Amino acid sequence: MQGFHDLSLSQANQSNTHHNIGDQSDLSSLSSQIGQDNSINCLLQCSRYDIGSVASLNRSFHSLIRGGKLYRLRRQLGIVEHWVYFSCNLLQWEAFDPIRRRWMHLPRMPSYECFMCSDKESLAVGTELLIFGKEVMSHVVYKYNILTNSWSLGMNMNNPRCLFGSTSLGEISILASGCDFQGDMVCYQSPIDGNEISDQENSMFYAFGI
Repeated sequence: MQGFHDLSLSQANQSNTHHNIGDQSDLSSLSSQIGQDNSINCLLQCSRYDIGSVASLNRSFHSLIRGGKLYRLRRQLGIVEHWVYFSCNLLQWEAFDPIRRRWMHLPRMPSYECFMCSDKESLAVGTELLIFGKEVMSHVVYKYNILTNSWSLGMNMNNPRCLFGSTSLGEISILASGCDFQGDMVCYQSPIDGNEISDQENSMFYAFGI
């Protein structure tokens, strides 16, 4: 088992700054000999663990990866890599690549004290890790995005809840049942009110029936 590794898209930003200072030439020249399409085909075979390092090579690769195009092409080709996310500290998450047996540090989560003490659920979907919890006056969702190696506020649910059942498939997440802000079991008047589905590409939750 190898040691921890800091996900490196933020390091790629620093690397690109140094490149811009030292060299104003065509930063995509690394792929000019074999062409962009062939370069992308090669990058598609890289492990997700190494993609952050690839992004630091030049501005063209960084834009390709951060924009999500490389991941979309990988999905179209059926390339799937499962990571395991877990936390032993309320605000610190780690990722584990079970195929290559590598550990990775995620950046520290931003949050308020109320969120730290509330019930929380987590769900990995697409290139994001979603953490559901509560702050002072409402439910809140934080999301970690592997493309930017950063945390931000996620989209709001139609019916905010906690302690719900959930699953995901690719870029789709599904939530069912749960408790309201007061901690009471939510009793929905129809099945369509109790379930929500989200599409990562559209960053929205939609109610749906079974």
